[in-house]
Amino acid sequence: MNNKRIKRLFFITGCPAFAGFVFMYLYPFIRTVWYSLINNTFQKRFAGFKNYADVLANPYFRRAAYNTAVFSVTGVTFIIVLSLLLAFGVYRLSEKYTFIKNFFLVPLLLPTAAIIFVWQSVFLSDGYYFFAKEAAFTDFWTMLPVYLIYIWKNTGLNLIILSAALASIPGEVIEAASLDGAAGFKLHRYVTLPLVSPLLLFVFVLSLVNSLRTFRESFLFFRTNYPPDPAYTIQFYINNHFLKLNYPTLTAASVMFTVSLVLLLSLVYRWENKLNEKTY
Repeated sequence: MNNKRIKRLFFITGCPAFAGFVFMYLYPFIRTVWYSLINNTFQKRFAGFKNYADVLANPYFRRAAYNTAVFSVTGVTFIIVLSLLLAFGVYRLSEKYTFIKNFFLVPLLLPTAAIIFVWQSVFLSDGYYFFAKEAAFTDFWTMLPVYLIYIWKNTGLNLIILSAALASIPGEVIEAASLDGAAGFKLHRYVTLPLVSPLLLFVFVLSLVNSLRTFRESFLFFRTNYPPDPAYTIQFYINNHFLKLNYPTLTAASVMFTVSLVLLLSLVYRWENKLNEKTY
C-alpha cells in the first residue's frame, strides 16, 4: 500500500471523528464564549468582559469556586493515595485470588439512586445532623457523605488501572533494584512510582474529572438546588443560573471554569514530561 493510499484512507476515516469534534465540542464552546460576551439573550449587545467581572464579584461564585477547589484537592489526593495502597496489596493478592479486582468494580455497576438512598438513611438521620452541627469542623462533617460517595464509587477503577500498571513492570527490574539494596519505601519511591508515572498521571486526570462530576450525587443527596454552604460548588452555581435562563452569567462562569481546568492540566502534563526526562 503506497503512501498516497494510506493518507487517503486516514483522511476518510478521520473526517467523521473530526466533524464530530467540531460540531459537538468546538462549535458549542465558541457559542458559549459568544454568549458570555453579550448583555442578554434578547438584545444581544456586545458587553465585553462585564459578565466576567460580575461573576468574579459575585460572592456565591467565589464560594462555589472555593468549595470546588477544596473538594477536588482533598478528594483527588486522598483517592490517589488510597488507590495506590490498595493497588500494591491487590497486586500481590490477585495472583491467588483473581476475584478481588472484580469486587472493587461493583460500585460502578450500582444505580446512583440506590446508592444515594442508602447514604441518606445514614447521613440525613437526626443523630448525624445534630452531631455534625455541634461538632468541630462542621464543614467537614457536612461534606463527609459526598467525599465518601466519591471515593467509594471511583476507587475501584483507579485500582484496576494502577494494579495493571504494576503488573506491567518487568520482574527483572524489581530484582535488580532489590540486589542494589532498594527495598520497601525506597523501592516504590525510586523504581515503582517512576515506572508507572504515565498511568499515575492518567489516574490523576481521571480522578480530577470524576471529582467535578459529583453534582448528580450531591444534588440527589441534599435534594435541593441550594445545599449547605460547604457543598455549594460550581456545578450548583451554573445549574441555578441555567434554571433562571441567565445564559450570559452561566456561560461566563463556564468559560472561566474550562480555561482554569485546561491550564491546570497543561501544568500537570508539563510537570510529568519533566519527571519522565529525569527518570529516563
